[in-house]
Amino acid sequence: AEREAAALAASPACQQEIRARADRDRRDKEILANGPSILASLNPGGPPVTVAQVVAALKVPELKARAASADLEESLSAKRILNTYLGQTMFYQPQSFLEKKEYDRAILMLTLGAEISPEDPGVWVDIAAAHLSKPKPDRKKALQALHTAVDRGLDDPADLDRKDLASLRQDEECGDPRERIVVG
Repeated sequence: AEREAAALAASPACQQEIRARADRDRRDKEILANGPSILASLNPGGPPVTVAQVVAALKVPELKARAASADLEESLSAKRILNTYLGQTMFYQPQSFLEKKEYDRAILMLTLGAEISPEDPGVWVDIAAAHLSKPKPDRKKALQALHTAVDRGLDDPADLDRKDLASLRQDEECGDPRERIVVG
């Protein structure tokens, strides 16, 4: 068994796989190491940066292509990185900004998360809530975000029964956004 294991480990195919795995790990660590500084570029004190520029800098299109790859290892590797970005852009960073009352930065970070995971309607509900959390709530943008959530598949009115959305439901001009959802 030891001889067979040594022969297998010495085979060109195994050596190639070991090199490919090491290259993939090195590349992924580099991508993840650059992520925090790229996300920090959304700082309002710095030069203006668009969400599209940040998406490109984070290599999201490349990662999405890799995630769809038939190569299982490449696919899993890219999905791990995208999930790391999603955790930061749809939870940790927005929560931190909301606690600091930096609403526009929270909205920008959530919008980045929506670019990474466009099929997720929940992020649009969070964007709506952030717009309503501002000292001068932007009901129009909040309602637009909720409409986008419905367009992206939000189909349970209970998902809108959040305390941070209550002011929008009571706005006669906007109406109750739950009425737009068709359950079934």
